[in-house]
Amino acid sequence: MVNDSVIYEIPSSLINNFLQVTSVVKAIGIVAAIYVVYLIISLIIDRKKAKDIKEISENLEEIKGILKHKK
Repeated sequence: MVNDSVIYEIPSSLINNFLQVTSVVKAIGIVAAIYVVYLIISLIIDRKKAKDIKEISENLEEIKGILKHKK
């Protein structure tokens, strides 16, 4: 059982420092979460770009084949 007088003996500067540290940790967590969302969105966009580039490459090979047969 915790003695209630111990809680009142904690200096206010220590409590303020603790609150500042928790605020910093929260801010870092928010930034990390935003970064993870950014990475996921970037991954999705990059996969779509890679798919489009692959499709363009396949179409280019088909066009090259058609042009070779016309010569």
